[in-house]
Amino acid sequence: MGISNWNRNSRITRLYLWLKGVTMNNKLLVTVSVPTMELEYDIYIPINKKVKVVKQLIINSIVDLTFNLYKPNNELALYWKESGKRVEEQLYVKEANIMNGDKLVLI
Repeated sequence: MGISNWNRNSRITRLYLWLKGVTMNNKLLVTVSVPTMELEYDIYIPINKKVKVVKQLIINSIVDLTFNLYKPNNELALYWKESGKRVEEQLYVKEANIMNGDKLVLI
């Protein structure tokens, strides 16, 4: 994917979240890659929600942004891109040590 597509998708994602009423208080900006769709999004996630809930919010956003072309399955999980370790879903985002600028993969 070219850099111009990534920047456009990033802006679209931020606009989409703004339109849905997401404020930036208590939020982290992470990059989420979706290898099955060859897409990457910058997404603000709440730190006071469980990773499982945030994962579902991310999935729903991607489904909306791809006009239902993305068909998620029940076995999707978030992984850190650098280490390949799975993000524990039962923890809150702040407990899982997800930080601003982290790169995650949804597979």
